[in-house]
Amino acid sequence: MCECIISTEDAQHVLFIVGDFGLGVEPPRLRVRLINGIRRALSGDEAKSVASRHPGIVRALQMTRTNESLERLRTLVKDRLDSEAVAAA
Repeated sequence: MCECIISTEDAQHVLFIVGDFGLGVEPPRLRVRLINGIRRALSGDEAKSVASRHPGIVRALQMTRTNESLERLRTLVKDRLDSEAVAAA
């Protein structure tokens, strides 16, 4: 797995698509199609190509494969949102 940076936006969109409506944010329709296309490509021959073009989304999707890594993704989003709220205050 890569050590790429996952943007808060990528993480929130992926969380929404996998059913976490508390931390997830509904992405625009085209972004939903992109993420779902990436999900399909990850199981096929295009995985490396997709990973090089959209590393943050790919890493976030990889983190949804196990409960433990999904919880780490949720924690990442919570921590970033908390730090943004503190910075805005």
